[in-house]
Amino acid sequence: MKSDPDVKVQMISAEAPILFSKACEVFITEITQRAWMNAEENKRRTLQRQDVSFAAQRSEMFDFLIDVVPREEFASKKSVVREDGSVVAAHPPAISHQPALSVEPQQQPLSAQAVGFSQQPPPQHQQSPPPQQQPAQPQASGLYDPAFQQYYAQHLVEAAGFPQPAGPTPEQRTAYYQQIERSQMQWFQRQPEMGMPQAHLTSSADNPQLLQMHHDSSSDVKPDTDYEDTAKNLKINKDTRVLIQGFTGKQGTFHASQAIAYGTNVIGGVSPKKAGQTHLDKPVFGSVKDAVSQASPDATAIYVPPPFAADAILEAIENEVGLIVAITEGIPQQDMVKVVQALKTQSKSRLVGPNCPGIIAPDACKIGIMPGHIHKRGKIGIVSRSGTLTYEAVNQTTQAGLGQTLCVGIGGDPFNGTNFIDCLKIFLEDPATEGIVMIGEIGGSAEEQAAEFLIENNLSRAQPKPVVS
Repeated sequence: MKSDPDVKVQMISAEAPILFSKACEVFITEITQRAWMNAEENKRRTLQRQDVSFAAQRSEMFDFLIDVVPREEFASKKSVVREDGSVVAAHPPAISHQPALSVEPQQQPLSAQAVGFSQQPPPQHQQSPPPQQQPAQPQASGLYDPAFQQYYAQHLVEAAGFPQPAGPTPEQRTAYYQQIERSQMQWFQRQPEMGMPQAHLTSSADNPQLLQMHHDSSSDVKPDTDYEDTAKNLKINKDTRVLIQGFTGKQGTFHASQAIAYGTNVIGGVSPKKAGQTHLDKPVFGSVKDAVSQASPDATAIYVPPPFAADAILEAIENEVGLIVAITEGIPQQDMVKVVQALKTQSKSRLVGPNCPGIIAPDACKIGIMPGHIHKRGKIGIVSRSGTLTYEAVNQTTQAGLGQTLCVGIGGDPFNGTNFIDCLKIFLEDPATEGIVMIGEIGGSAEEQAAEFLIENNLSRAQPKPVVS
């Protein structure tokens, strides 16, 4: 039976990559938070180099790099001489079954100094095994070198006071990770000036499923929220209740009036400064929340200027509007990264766009800027990244007497809410859609991915649907 120190060394070795990655996560999160705070103080909506530099200069955890960067020097077996005159050996001490790990550390709050982000050189073992027992020194390969991760994990456990489990049982592993997360939370809670969101301070100790998903790479547990399930929201019809965000603006007014004339069931719009008034004989709400509580929209069209469009999308997501059609062009991509992240955490709202012509079910519902008169109810599903080519495909299928079941302009921006495959799934499952037109655009690999999807899911059908692309 293995001794207690042997078991502990085995556990440290097995969990080294996880411990190392969690320490890196703490460091990167702290730098990112400070950088965004500086950007917001200077009224910038995107990060710039000076923001990151500002964060690094003021980070108490930046000394972490002092222990990491010299690691590259180990590969060439060079000693590193620091400014204070201290010398770091060419290799970190090899991890051996020494009693050092069997000493039970005292519990203490995790701090930047305690995690090992210290300017002091790594501790050296005073005694070495005899030459014949000396393990081979591993060759370094940077941050992803397992030997370095193992060494760092050992140093982290010794310095931070993490509990060392006596054996690899599931209960002990759970307690082990929960203590690590609690220690991280304690550090964040001591940094009130960072403005860390409360969501970042939620321990998985209260959520066993989250803990299992986070730490068990072999787990097949899926979260309850699946954005793919929202693709069904693309199936609009004459009963779809449509809200207009940016209702009283020039673009919102024009396209809302066109939608109403087409027969779309527009139930009102949002304009915070004109709440309580009427516009185009429809009520004006002060917020999406008010509109949802009073009118229960199924979809919303966004005609909000680029600097504020992402916030409008997020407001619709927060209030669980089923379909969000973002017409706005020029939304900063940094803003859209946040929107896409928000979309993937929920299963209620589906985004089309941004920078798109919209979506239309001919003779039933029009949400967007496409000309309604060229559409005709029929049997062809159309999906396109290009706006004008969408109209061309619509016009030709109308003139040929084929008509359309549903037309979706997904937009050409790199970060969007709906792609080709999302729409192709709807078309393949819809019995009324007998053919598909797919129009691509320069840039990206969305067209290639869609082609592979069709090969696997359309050609394998007993009666494949014809596709023109």
